[in-house]
Amino acid sequence: MERRHIIILTKGEQFETWGSLKEICDVHDLPYHSLKALKFPFQYQGFSFHKTEYRTKVID
Repeated sequence: MERRHIIILTKGEQFETWGSLKEICDVHDLPYHSLKALKFPFQYQGFSFHKTEYRTKVID
């Protein structure tokens, strides 16, 4: 599977990058089925969720 997007999770000054929302929810004990219905970007319990393209620049 080719990765197309990454999720950036921020809380205050700290940030993490993830490949799937399911993994974030498992690690941080968040409700996956509720969060998957939300559109990016969104906030939940002090966390900010943003989605961006995995590679935004093509190297020649």
